[in-house]
Amino acid sequence: MKIKDTFDCQNYEIVSFDATSLFTSVNVEKTVNYIIEKIYLNPGKFFQITPEIPIPPPKILTQKFFMDVLMKYNAFETLGGFYRQKSGLSMGGKMSSALASIFVHILEEEIIQPKINNKIITSYVRYVDDVCLTIKKGHKIEILREMSKFDKGLKWTIESMKNNKLIYLDTQIVLKDSQLNLYQYRKPNASQVLTNYKYSV
Repeated sequence: MKIKDTFDCQNYEIVSFDATSLFTSVNVEKTVNYIIEKIYLNPGKFFQITPEIPIPPPKILTQKFFMDVLMKYNAFETLGGFYRQKSGLSMGGKMSSALASIFVHILEEEIIQPKINNKIITSYVRYVDDVCLTIKKGHKIEILREMSKFDKGLKWTIESMKNNKLIYLDTQIVLKDSQLNLYQYRKPNASQVLTNYKYSV
């Protein structure tokens, strides 16, 4: 109810952004460098410091270890055989989701947070690579351009309200009489088959 009372449809609009092929577009080196910098701000939290080992391993060795694990040994299997990921992250990899989220978080720190601070963005939510924002009118192309320039491998698409409606994941956002209403949304081709939650293998 609160959003209905405060939404200013004359000056603000709701848009959604979607990353194109997020996992395979992740800049692994940039993400690893970000993680390493955070670790070495307080290495005692991440490495066991003892009298025998009074200092953490050199930063460059930790970085090399991360890169080797993520790139040299990043393989996946298809019906045609085993393959090694040349760039980005593999779909279904155990670390892929976390690293992809950290990669987008870097973008949020650099681009989104300053616009929140400047009141250009008043609401921001993200689920993996789907983003929904409430922004000042006239800024959506600027935000899209900056998000797409963040990394050459990561591209974003934008969707605005059509007929005062916007689909975000399984929610339909409807603007009516200057108020926002949220409804559950299912794609027309969605399967009606439900999983029996009581069944166990």
